[in-house]
Amino acid sequence: MEDIKEALAGSVLAEAPIIPVSAVTGEGKDALKQAMEQLVAYTPAKSSAGKVRLPIDRVFSITGFGTVVTGTLWTGSIKVGDTLELQPEGLQVRVRTLQVHGQKVEEAKAGQRVAVNLAGIETGELARGSTLLTPETLAPSYRIDLQLHLLAKAPPMENRQRVRIHLGTGEVLGRVILLDREELAPGETAFAQLQLEEPLVAAKKDRLVIRSYSPMHTIAGGLVVDPAAPRHRRFDDKVLEVLATRLEGTPEELALEAMVRAVLPLTRGELSKESNMEQQELEAALANLLAEEQAVRFSSEGTDWYWAKSLYDSRLVEVKQLLEQYHYNYPLRPGFPKEELRSRLFAGWVVKAFNGILQYWQEREQLAVEAGGVRLPGFEPKPSAAEQELIQQVLAHYQKELFQPPAWEEVVQAIKKKPEHMEELLHYLLGTQQLVRVAEGLYFHRQAVSQAKDMVRDLVNKEGSVQLAAMRDAMGSSRKYVLPLLEYFDQIKFTKRIGDKRVLFSG
Repeated sequence: MEDIKEALAGSVLAEAPIIPVSAVTGEGKDALKQAMEQLVAYTPAKSSAGKVRLPIDRVFSITGFGTVVTGTLWTGSIKVGDTLELQPEGLQVRVRTLQVHGQKVEEAKAGQRVAVNLAGIETGELARGSTLLTPETLAPSYRIDLQLHLLAKAPPMENRQRVRIHLGTGEVLGRVILLDREELAPGETAFAQLQLEEPLVAAKKDRLVIRSYSPMHTIAGGLVVDPAAPRHRRFDDKVLEVLATRLEGTPEELALEAMVRAVLPLTRGELSKESNMEQQELEAALANLLAEEQAVRFSSEGTDWYWAKSLYDSRLVEVKQLLEQYHYNYPLRPGFPKEELRSRLFAGWVVKAFNGILQYWQEREQLAVEAGGVRLPGFEPKPSAAEQELIQQVLAHYQKELFQPPAWEEVVQAIKKKPEHMEELLHYLLGTQQLVRVAEGLYFHRQAVSQAKDMVRDLVNKEGSVQLAAMRDAMGSSRKYVLPLLEYFDQIKFTKRIGDKRVLFSG
């Protein structure tokens, strides 16, 4: 008894009751059973809510059934027919049948020992240490950040020491990278990164065991802080500060840290995964962050995105500075082209999120978003008196031949001005929709487009549809001009082409 107490001193079992039991006479069995029943009574039942996670400890095949895996279901519940994901193999499998303690069941719940008969996989494709998961929840990683505690009786641990890492049913080799020291003394705790020789599936707050490479003795334990960590610089105070936040931070701090780390705005689902929080806890944290103006929420096409306010503010400043310079350089252009703005300052953003933030800014009068592009509120192109005169000359050329407009180069030559200056006038005329770009290098006066639309309506009302030849005759023009104009009408969904005919677009 005294030997046992001495061995357990300083461990989590130091205060545990010691119950002598004889395997020969059975003495003490009743006391042991009673103690176990008391433990069970005070142990809260595991919730079956959440995602499936089943570390596999055995893999075998049964004739007529195929591949069977066993393990203890850590979280979630598994039902017959479920599609699950096998990691680190990255394979999808289907649950054919389930057994719990030898009994066939339709559903297995967290905390139970489970045998899962899998369809769609052979025994040679997986092994002990693999994990069954809800698809797209956890991914294998070669780098794990953790809080590392070296046992008091272990020898000192050196930076880059090779060790054995045990998590769930998996065992992999790796090296310990100490982030703030060269050596970890017995009994000390520090932040570290595990660089693994094989990928391991982990989740935040998992506990793992570290054993020496040889001889194999347990020397340390760890608490996972980031299961898919980037490579860090050692002795970096910022890195250590971030790890401390991830370890001990409030839900609000964790959600905000995930936003800052991602840089891009995140959906609720992405935030839940990045911060390792369940939806209910995350919702409350986001509500507080929005109320405290530490985060911004914007929407597009039914999806909400969340963005750290610090990142939001700095990006808005960048956008305004870019637009201010653009308006200065190109005073006749109505706005910065949207796609160019996206490629310059919003690379990596999905289109829906980009459109959503522009709409958010427009609603708050930070920017104006129009067909001509994005501009600062209050900015309007204002041609000088000399430029106004040139504009009237340009428009006169297009009004003279409404349905057989001249090429832009011909207009530039006729007016005898520098092409680069005339190019700015063209941007202005297109942005103010006084000219309409129908095809590459082909521009119509807006009166011509308006009148052509009226002609299409009249022909459709009379004939039920419009054909190229009829439109050519109505316009008194040629195929060279009429066909691109009709194709333009298709593009803007004014008309719809059906074979060689067109009808008015009704969608």
